[in-house]
Amino acid sequence: MSAAARLAAFMIRTPMAGKVRRPSNTLRAPILISEVSKIRRIHGVILIAVSLACSGDLSGPDPSYLGEYSLISIDGNTTLSTVKPDRVQYTSGTVTLNTEGTYVAIIYMQDCFANGCAMPSQRASFGMWRWKSSTFTLIDELNGFTSNAAYSAQRLTLTGALNISTGNVLVFQHK
Repeated sequence: MSAAARLAAFMIRTPMAGKVRRPSNTLRAPILISEVSKIRRIHGVILIAVSLACSGDLSGPDPSYLGEYSLISIDGNTTLSTVKPDRVQYTSGTVTLNTEGTYVAIIYMQDCFANGCAMPSQRASFGMWRWKSSTFTLIDELNGFTSNAAYSAQRLTLTGALNISTGNVLVFQHK
């Protein structure tokens, strides 16, 4: 390639005047690269700061925590039926943790008498969950009640049961 062809390859045609000129920023390229590098570092720091501010804990639980849990005990009692003088009360329940940070907790109760069972009743809670240091905090959307649920070995141990149960400590096992 001739010297004139190389010179033409480096020239820029300005659209307004139709004139040809040499690029004026060819010597500034190393400065631009370092400026871009600084901007990228600043963006990285901002991204990390925003991530820390928005999430309670970056380590978070294993993603397998999402899904449905079944009630396995109430106040340490693994028998989910209560014998009362005139009836037997059966209890079951589920907690579902969804990917978008929401939950649904439902406790079902049914009283059975000597002559038959009453219609089942249910208590429900739904809202948002937050994760921090091996504990979920469940915040009821309707009444603002909160409950802590310790997470360990695919189990949620729920205390302060969101006004969904007469028990104080509910344990749920991941299905």
